[in-house]
Amino acid sequence: MFTIGQKVICIEGKSSVCGVRLIDYEIYTVKNIWRCKCSDVIDVGLRISTTDKCFKCNKQLSSDGTWWLYAKRFVPIDEWKIAEGKVEQLKKILEEPAWV
Repeated sequence: MFTIGQKVICIEGKSSVCGVRLIDYEIYTVKNIWRCKCSDVIDVGLRISTTDKCFKCNKQLSSDGTWWLYAKRFVPIDEWKIAEGKVEQLKKILEEPAWV
């Protein structure tokens, strides 16, 4: 799925209670990968001032300020670019008159 050092794009941003913000369509670099009891989580270098717990199973993810984020919030940048190119192709096809 993901590898350390890989560039990823956020497809589901959010703000944390601590004011740290994960921004939609921003590019991040995977710093670390971990598996909680119920989900794959990644570290993209964002830090919070509290401990971090999984919202699903309540497992403590970190106490060192690492903000572990659900991997499903991200897509590898190369996959995003491929999908974006396909969307552009479809837009061009849909813009052409059907009778041509």
